[in-house]
Amino acid sequence: MNIIIYCRVSTEDQKEKGHSLRHQEEVLRKFCELGNHNNLGVYIEDYTGTTFDRPEWNKLTKYVSQNKKIVDLILLLRWDRFSRDLEL
Repeated sequence: MNIIIYCRVSTEDQKEKGHSLRHQEEVLRKFCELGNHNNLGVYIEDYTGTTFDRPEWNKLTKYVSQNKKIVDLILLLRWDRFSRDLEL
């Protein structure tokens, strides 16, 4: 499976307490390694989850739209790393 990793924090508290970008990336890379998944790239963002107009998210979605037949999954550690609005 071809996977893109997406890591995001929006506050200093998140960076320091359990949701750090490094922690997210390590866990998701390990998931790919253990599952023998192909990691196509890692997008790391320090930006609010209240909008999808985020620099790295925009790069990621552009890559996916240009490589539709290659990307199988976008992997996040937790749903709230994708969006603050849990009722999309």
